[in-house]
Amino acid sequence: MTKKCVACALVVVCVVCVVFPASAFKPGIHVEISNTALASITKTLPTGRSVSFTDTAIREVAAANEFTDCGGAVLCACYSCQADTTRHFDDEDFAGASARLVALKQSIIAKITASSPDGTSARKDLGGAFHTVQDFYAHSTRVESGLSSFDSLLGNSTFGGLPLSVATCPSDPGVLGGAGLTSITSGWFKVPLCAPPAGKCRHGVALVCPNGLNKDEPGRPNYDAARALATQASIDFVNQILDDPSVTGNTKAIKALLGLNNSTLGMVIDTTGSMGDIIGQVKAQVTSIVNSVVGTDNEPDQYLLEPFNDPFTGPVTATADASTFLGQVNGLFASGGGDCPELAMQGLLEAINKADDNATLFLFTDASAKDSALAGTVAQAAVAKKVQINFALFGSCSPIDPGFLNVASQTGGQLLFLQRPEAGNVFPLVAPQLGAHPFTIALSRGVLAGTEREFLVPVDSKLAAVIFSVGIDSKTAVNVVRPSGALVLPTDADAQITDLSSGRLLTLNSPQPGTYRVQVSGSGTFSVLAEGRGASGFAPILFDSFQFVALAGRPAHEGFFPIPGQPLLGSAQKGRARLVGPFSSAAFSVVSESGDLLQNISLTANQPDAAATDLLGDFTLPSQQFRIAVNGLDASGNQYQRVFNPLFAGSTVLVTVANTTDTLTAGATTAVAFSVQNLGPSGTFSLVASDGLHAVTAINPTTLTLNSGQSATFQVSMTPPRSTPDGSSDTLSVKITSTTDPAATNGTVQTFTVVANRPPDTSGARPSVSALWPPNQKMVPVFILGVTDPDGDPVTITVTAITQNEPTNGLGSGDACPDATGVGSSSITLRAERDGGAKGRLYTIFFTATDGRGGSSQGSVSVVVPHDEGTPPSPAAGSFDSTTCPL
Repeated sequence: MTKKCVACALVVVCVVCVVFPASAFKPGIHVEISNTALASITKTLPTGRSVSFTDTAIREVAAANEFTDCGGAVLCACYSCQADTTRHFDDEDFAGASARLVALKQSIIAKITASSPDGTSARKDLGGAFHTVQDFYAHSTRVESGLSSFDSLLGNSTFGGLPLSVATCPSDPGVLGGAGLTSITSGWFKVPLCAPPAGKCRHGVALVCPNGLNKDEPGRPNYDAARALATQASIDFVNQILDDPSVTGNTKAIKALLGLNNSTLGMVIDTTGSMGDIIGQVKAQVTSIVNSVVGTDNEPDQYLLEPFNDPFTGPVTATADASTFLGQVNGLFASGGGDCPELAMQGLLEAINKADDNATLFLFTDASAKDSALAGTVAQAAVAKKVQINFALFGSCSPIDPGFLNVASQTGGQLLFLQRPEAGNVFPLVAPQLGAHPFTIALSRGVLAGTEREFLVPVDSKLAAVIFSVGIDSKTAVNVVRPSGALVLPTDADAQITDLSSGRLLTLNSPQPGTYRVQVSGSGTFSVLAEGRGASGFAPILFDSFQFVALAGRPAHEGFFPIPGQPLLGSAQKGRARLVGPFSSAAFSVVSESGDLLQNISLTANQPDAAATDLLGDFTLPSQQFRIAVNGLDASGNQYQRVFNPLFAGSTVLVTVANTTDTLTAGATTAVAFSVQNLGPSGTFSLVASDGLHAVTAINPTTLTLNSGQSATFQVSMTPPRSTPDGSSDTLSVKITSTTDPAATNGTVQTFTVVANRPPDTSGARPSVSALWPPNQKMVPVFILGVTDPDGDPVTITVTAITQNEPTNGLGSGDACPDATGVGSSSITLRAERDGGAKGRLYTIFFTATDGRGGSSQGSVSVVVPHDEGTPPSPAAGSFDSTTCPL
């Protein structure tokens, strides 16, 4: 079956491919189940404090659950996960899917109990596990079996399904019968979709062959019961993790998983020769901050340090251990450099690659970026992980790099141009990033020409603090006015004010609700940022997710998935916002980079094919760069406002991922393919690609000339260093830009997992005996040959199943049974037998090859018993289990 990827009205360069979209609960339903399950879970810390998943953590898990379908057809690539039965409990693959859950649970526990807990990665694993847990109830007959409770085996052990020879829907593939009435089974969802193997049950596909086992959406038989069990099982899976002996008394592990103090103290520091005095101030301030938060509720999940120099960068330190971090910070010294520009952008890429999602990074330098051409890919990589980047620039070596301005603007960060003695004065902006992650209330950038401008900042109820930061090239005055009309003064007990030569930092603790006014006068480029933090014990209103999405997936299983890169100009785009917290009303708007209203937009909940709480709507893009803001009343009737940090820009160029892998092999080169379509005027486009591991070795081609409407492809060659640790993450960011119109630009980001140990290669597998003759019913030894390991590791072969195209019993009075032995070992025997009235017997031997270092791969070989000696084999493969003798 071939078809164009769904939603290619938007992604028009999608190639035609064989699609096996793994069906499941609809994506929005998966999100709702995840939200419900996680919101109900509490855990008591050893201190006696009761804690729960944060709203941000819940959304991360739900997003990872949703993405287990690989983003649907919007990605326009035939991802293997769409046909991965282990993710969805399809095709009776209970062994593979249950093993996946055990492995994911072990991975989660290992990540949160490590010396440097990785809660972000653990939550992504949890989302993937949730998808599989929930699909067990959507796809299996657990409900039909009459069992009213969830299955406690999920996550705890592996279990197998029924063999191919056992019929579960013997009369009609959409109606249970035979063993399907007494044993748990699942539907088949392989091409042909409506015709599973003989005697087996189908999944069921709307409009084509709707009767089947799936309970994917309301209206399907037993949907409500399946959803209820999926919710209970999701809760149980998390509790298995929290009750593990290595977790239950481990405060750091629990907080890492639940997303408590989901913050990063991230420093990116120029260490060239002229930076000595600045590094000294940074050391003192970082040491003071770390010592003040160690062991408290405000201690960050992650400490990150990335030094950069010229011609080298790094190594990056990413740890949860304060002493390790301080040791690296205090070991910094200034040296080298020579010429002025330094490798700031590569340093940022490495830091972003290691940073947790939602991290905040601060870069200190007195030079421009030698690699400023990477600014677009840096900003794109940061936005993909919702990383905010702030700059403290000192300019003794060169003026402000436009690339720094671009990255700060794109990520919603602040840029301050300072005198050298002021390096330590930046840290009143750093300290509030620790503990509960701040959210953006107001953000504006622009140019003043010796005038004053006033910015309104609505502050809602129960905020612990509001942090105002203002930077301007030439400052006359910066003031904050309270709702009462009084100026905030340095002598006020609730205020902390730091005056800078080109700006001001001001923090108000426990601010009164109301509209504050920020007054800025001076000249040159300015930036105004107001951030809030929720008060302890109160969940704030959070607007931390806005995406342009498109409907994708197979018919009757559509969901909304993010589009690649920036949205396209010239047509209505659909936006999806996720807003949580104590709000009573919400009105969304499109605002300019300077914070001015461009248009109001209508986003509403309870839409088909989406989670009930998702807010979706269509609107036409403005011609300029823009952000999305929301305002309304909180539960107490006070006005609130939130701004989503990333800066959007409609584009006439489309870039999509066209490769089918999300792994890279250390020391080996992988060609990553992308598709480009020019929807604007004809032109020539330059291509830039960068990543955090220095893995990009070539871009082919480096430029493309495209007529209007024309499409083309290009490849990025990636070779991670052979020393890259197994399981490392690498984010590749690609950008295409017109050589004559900088506004005609777009790109996309893909994250890879680096595999240090390559699995065995089964492509050359062959049997030691390809044909059995004579058909004398004797058992003949057969071995699997030709399997190699690319790393030279010894390979172990384990046969997992043997099937044949003829029944194992019933061919005649002389028929012997079973016809094969050796499953579970490396050597087997096959019976030299076939039906004399047919074309011949074909055995298929399935096996797993392992290398003893965690690498494994699957393969199969075939052995024929021909009808006549020397006759070319012509039988088709079959599904009878060769090792059984059914009555």
